[in-house]
Amino acid sequence: DRSDLVMTLDASAWGLGGVLQLHGVVVAWFSSALTKHDQRIHRRRIGSAKGQQTWECLCFLVALRAWQHYWADRRLTTTIESDNVGALFMGAQMHSKASPITSKEVALLYSETSFEPRRFDHIPGVANGLADELSRLCEPDSPGAVPEGLLTIEPTIVPIRAKDYYKVLTTA
Repeated sequence: DRSDLVMTLDASAWGLGGVLQLHGVVVAWFSSALTKHDQRIHRRRIGSAKGQQTWECLCFLVALRAWQHYWADRRLTTTIESDNVGALFMGAQMHSKASPITSKEVALLYSETSFEPRRFDHIPGVANGLADELSRLCEPDSPGAVPEGLLTIEPTIVPIRAKDYYKVLTTA
C-alpha cells in the first residue's frame, strides 16, 4: 500500500535534507544548511550531536512548509518517512520536549490546512539514503555533490529560518 505523497526526511548535525515523491516519482528535494539563526533560536550548536533531535524536528517543519502546496489542500494520502522516531512522534502528536517551538509551529500549520499528513513511518537509517546524503551536503568534509538521481530535478529552495520564519515567535 503506497501513499500518494511521501516526504522522506533526515537531519545531520550540519544540515537538513528531504525528498518528495508524488505517486512514486521524485518531484522535489531540498538541502539546507543549519545557520546561526537555527543555533540561536533553538539553543543548539551546529555540529554537535546534542542537537540531533531538535534538527530532526526542524527538518519536519521545513519540509511541511516548503511542500505545503502539494499536501495542504489536496485529498492525498500523505506519509512522512524518517529514521528518527522523535520527529515522527512530534508530527503525529504535535508535541516535542526536544523542540517545543517546532512542535507549536507544526500544530499551527496543521490548523491552517484542509488536510494533514496521517501516516508517519519509521524507516531504518540505511534505507534513508537520499535524504541522509542531502542532510550531509553542508558537513565540513562533504564534497557537496548532489546525489546523481536528483540532478535532473529542480531543488526546492527553503527560506532562512530567522525569527520571522516562526509565527509563534513573532506573535510573542
